[in-house]
Amino acid sequence: MKYVYRSMAAIGLGILLATYPKAVANQAQKILAQSNPGSNANQGKAQTQTTQIQGAWWQNPGYWSFGVSLLALIVSWEPKIRAKFGSLKIRIKTPDQFVLYNVFGNLYINIALDINNFGDKTASISKIVCLIQNKSDRKQKLMLPVRTYHSNISTGLPEYGFLVETSWTTSIPPRLPTQSTPDLLFGTIYLKPGESWTKAVTCYNLLTREEEKRLNQVVSNGKENILRKSDNSKKKQSQGFFRNGGLSTRISPPPPFLLSSMSMDDTAYSEIRTFCTGMLKREIELVEGGYRLFIAAHSEKETLCVWEVEFQLYEQNIQDLLDFENYKYGRFYSPKRVYLRAERIDRTPEESLKEYNNKLISS
Repeated sequence: MKYVYRSMAAIGLGILLATYPKAVANQAQKILAQSNPGSNANQGKAQTQTTQIQGAWWQNPGYWSFGVSLLALIVSWEPKIRAKFGSLKIRIKTPDQFVLYNVFGNLYINIALDINNFGDKTASISKIVCLIQNKSDRKQKLMLPVRTYHSNISTGLPEYGFLVETSWTTSIPPRLPTQSTPDLLFGTIYLKPGESWTKAVTCYNLLTREEEKRLNQVVSNGKENILRKSDNSKKKQSQGFFRNGGLSTRISPPPPFLLSSMSMDDTAYSEIRTFCTGMLKREIELVEGGYRLFIAAHSEKETLCVWEVEFQLYEQNIQDLLDFENYKYGRFYSPKRVYLRAERIDRTPEESLKEYNNKLISS
């Protein structure tokens, strides 16, 4: 709609400029005639000057019609002209906190992204990548592409533990994951000039077929071990109930939201723990110290923009990431999440982009 208004304004300006010279000529003739109405010489002089004004090239309506048409055409085609010859400028921003955790030794990142297109061209973002690098040992780095994003961002505790507003800054209590915030698979993002994309995303690597096969095997063994111990426990409770004439105190089943306290034996747990530890070391060696996090938006041909922050891993953070105690009780999908503070690096986007591309080349 704004381009229609621009075209109308251009046409109106052209009409005004086209009628203005004629108005000037008529006014000049009136002034000369009124200065000495009885003089034929002055009247002839005024007529001659008026004829000269009216005979100028800019008095010809054809020139103004062409100029107005050309101006209206340029205004109406302005978006396409800017898209063809303009610049592509993408900016990424993140909050000062993100979540790091692992599922069976596979590291995950939850972080909110705010991507803005403030250039002249439509941006096509086909891939977003998070790159973690140890500041002390630059060979230790891990690349985690964005796989999914949340359909919306709401206050509280959305699915997979991402906090938009922490519980101590809002009166709304954290809520459990629900189907109202499902994960959607990440695809290509198209951003027109002036548009933005703000989502909470999840970054992780996919397992290979061999890793998936091994993981399914150890998890299945652990579940069977717990079920077998649970069945034996139920049989003992049933036998005790009938021995006491049915008057013994029976343990009522726990509510659905409570997790089972039945644990697997040491052999099954050791198998799962060995698998998870091996997976985690395969990706990156987590040690206490400083790390850098690069968040890069890619098109099909190039890296469009990079956002760079720093964070610190402490010994307690590493212990939480290496804590697989939940798996012993069959809690396979409730990992411990580590909330980390992200600090912006005093570096221009161009410098961050160059540093990121150098890391890609060296990897």
